[in-house]
Amino acid sequence: MIDARTFRFAERFRTFRPEQIAEEHTGAGRRRYHLDVMGDGASDLSFTDPDFSVRCLRTNAVRRWEYSPGSTLFVVRSQGRSSSDPEDRSA
Repeated sequence: MIDARTFRFAERFRTFRPEQIAEEHTGAGRRRYHLDVMGDGASDLSFTDPDFSVRCLRTNAVRRWEYSPGSTLFVVRSQGRSSSDPEDRSA
């Protein structure tokens, strides 16, 4: 039985034997994995290649202008961009 609250590794995670994992090449360098969780020879769950590439760029710019003593104008710009491209393998 898997218990997510325990601190012991053996009780929290399950280790699969090599015969429980099947790898399928789906083309374009992608792979799909099939797991036999129950050990009955049938695939119980599957997932695509867990390799991925995530890129994120966040910028902040602040412009301050004091046009007379005690009077200040602030212009603030924030921008965030992100992308996730499973085919992009560059770092």
